[in-house]
Amino acid sequence: MSLRMISCEEASKLISESMDHAIPFWEKVSLKIHLAMCKVCPTYMRQLDFLRRVLKGWADHTVSLVSNINLSQEKKSQIKLHLRKSKY
Repeated sequence: MSLRMISCEEASKLISESMDHAIPFWEKVSLKIHLAMCKVCPTYMRQLDFLRRVLKGWADHTVSLVSNINLSQEKKSQIKLHLRKSKY
């Protein structure tokens, strides 16, 4: 891929993808250029990051609540594993 100007729609997808996993170098460069020039997308990125952190905290809290429920250790482990693997 070569360096090119991306749209806000493309930038929003790359923002989300970059929070889940590493994105290719040229996509990262294109995104950084877009973020430097756009007034809206940096706000979107901060909001998405905030939501992800809040939801992760909620999931971590849920895991601690699950630990206090009278379930077998195997069931507790299965629930914890599922919560950690799920994308939030």
